[in-house]
Amino acid sequence: MERIKHLLALLVIFSFAKAANSVVIITSTENYNDRAFISSFESPFKQALIADGILVFDLGQLSKVKEDQLTNQLLRGDTQAAIQLGLAYKADWVVTNKLQSSLVLRKEIGPITAYTYRASANTTVVAVSTAQIVFSHSDQAIGLGASSEEARSKAYAELGSKIAKSVAASLKSSSSSNIQVSLTVSGLSSFSSVATLMKEIKHISGVISAERKNYRDGVLEAIIMYNGDLDEFAAALENLPLTRLTLKEVEGHAITALVTGE
Repeated sequence: MERIKHLLALLVIFSFAKAANSVVIITSTENYNDRAFISSFESPFKQALIADGILVFDLGQLSKVKEDQLTNQLLRGDTQAAIQLGLAYKADWVVTNKLQSSLVLRKEIGPITAYTYRASANTTVVAVSTAQIVFSHSDQAIGLGASSEEARSKAYAELGSKIAKSVAASLKSSSSSNIQVSLTVSGLSSFSSVATLMKEIKHISGVISAERKNYRDGVLEAIIMYNGDLDEFAAALENLPLTRLTLKEVEGHAITALVTGE
């Protein structure tokens, strides 16, 4: 009986893990090794995400050297590094936070010196599946304390809770409305026509990424990541500015189209 209960518990945990969004979080300050202030921000940040049903993975499964290389690449804006980090942790998203703080006010109140600090953060969310930035947000918070360390810590803690709400809402929105579309287009006259068509598709509002899978004998196979309704995307395909397409079939998340003019 106890064994059955244990297996059921594992099944519930596994089901939750598969259903929930999962993230890896990378946070840096002006001083990258400033772990105390990073912890002040990340602790409420993680707690708020977990409370919203989001799985949070701690950095620690990769070797320190490899981890530092990938995190530095991400913080410099190389979103391709998110794919390697995400795959290593089996995460859906990589969240980066760049923190800064500044002294707003230092005031003597009798024998006590009061400090006011402003903390700011630039946060981005990168989808592991596409290496595309799906959310970018900047925010600020104020902290008061009897020392500069206390004031900064409070400012970062307030900021962590504040930004987590925006990130959680973004993750839920992205995961619920993103669809992957398999697109097959026949009747293309040349590879330059393929390049033109792919460029047009990437400019459709809501398209997160568009990747060519195969091109042979005038037939293009592509994978499109789209944020929105499939019917809206299908309609947009029939209204491209340069390539005229006629949709032959829309079934599930697969679209078959024919070029009728270039």
